[in-house]
Amino acid sequence: MGEPPERVARLLERYPQLYGELSYRSGVSGGLSAEWRALLLRFPERFVYGSDTWVPSRWAEVKALTSDARDWLATLPASVAENIAHKNAERLFGHMGAPAKH
Repeated sequence: MGEPPERVARLLERYPQLYGELSYRSGVSGGLSAEWRALLLRFPERFVYGSDTWVPSRWAEVKALTSDARDWLATLPASVAENIAHKNAERLFGHMGAPAKH
């Protein structure tokens, strides 16, 4: 599923504004492979977590997907895990906290 880490590395090197999204990725979901771990450590500010709930039938899996992501994120240094879990997305899309109360 998806491009292999070697190809992703080449693309990230070539395109400095490119980000990677990590949902439903072989070598990430279900346990982080050594190749993906090395890539995430090499480019800690270029990946965002996604749950791949692109169809309603996948919504029932959000809890399990989140648990799986927490497991593999916990194997990374805290700063890298925080970047992937939310900080990179906040930089890309801005902070989207709760709306202000009027």
